[in-house]
Amino acid sequence: MSAQHRRVYIFSHPRSTSHLFYQILSTHPAIQATECNKCVSTYRFGVDRQMPSLRMEAWLEAFGLSHQEAAMQSGYQAFLDEMQREAADAEAKDKCFLAADHIHHITTSSFINTHLNLPGRETRPTPVIVDNMLDVTHASGTQVGNDAPSELNDSNPTLLPDRFLFSLTPIITIRHPARTTPSHLRAYQVLGLDTSGPDFPVVASFKLERMLFDAFKSRAEKEKAGSVIVIDGDKLVKDPQGQMKKVCELLGLDEAQIKYSWDKPTMGDGKKLASAFLTTVNGSNGVILNPKYDKPVVIEEEIKGWAQEWDESTAKVLEELVRSAMPDYEYLLQHSL
Repeated sequence: MSAQHRRVYIFSHPRSTSHLFYQILSTHPAIQATECNKCVSTYRFGVDRQMPSLRMEAWLEAFGLSHQEAAMQSGYQAFLDEMQREAADAEAKDKCFLAADHIHHITTSSFINTHLNLPGRETRPTPVIVDNMLDVTHASGTQVGNDAPSELNDSNPTLLPDRFLFSLTPIITIRHPARTTPSHLRAYQVLGLDTSGPDFPVVASFKLERMLFDAFKSRAEKEKAGSVIVIDGDKLVKDPQGQMKKVCELLGLDEAQIKYSWDKPTMGDGKKLASAFLTTVNGSNGVILNPKYDKPVVIEEEIKGWAQEWDESTAKVLEELVRSAMPDYEYLLQHSL
């Protein structure tokens, strides 16, 4: 396995089958995976959280937390330090480090609001993060510290320091907006939320994923290094083995050691959050094939279905969000495996 591919980070778009991809890839014996979506509680409840306050009660209930428990959630500095320690630990064991997070969970609210043109969305104070370089070790194995504040390049859309971000092999998961956006609404409804929530236009957009892709692409062109791996969720569901063969080849892994079945996971620990977002993955012990994904998406037909499932007004909102997301999605799709 090539050393340059020992840190794999899945920057996932919500509802893009990212949990399925993470589950499959983590079965490889050369992989040491951390908790999937580790940053979500930091984004929503941490001391320097970036989620707007609106609808906070619904999210507390979803996570099964009281206000006091939410106030004890760690912030972005602790998140970064832990990720760096886990990366170093994986490398010390000659393993490939694997992590996954939705990109908006590791992006400042000010960056999101500016670049997604959401002037009415609450802007939270920007976290102050120090790159302690806990993933960097001397030959003796001692970790190297650094008390200098991290400096972010303008092209870096995340909170991760440039040095750490660009040490990663990025994988971006995408899926047609006409699949991801209504899927997110269905999950939101379980939590008592709807399209008016401050995060809904964020999870409907693919702009952050495109900006991250371009940041890595630009860096790769300058350094003549590998670029970004893009996985389309529909392709993964239709041909999991074919997609994983391509991924493993790029990561220097033997695809024959990947497992396509597993014991049913229990992500979410029975919380309301799990019933909203993790029902499919928690109810599966392998890839679930659905013939409806064999058909191409026709947005006009989807709109009719949304109007029947919800109402004309909701269908209109979904249509506007989906059509707005299409250029960025199609840009990323042309670079997918």
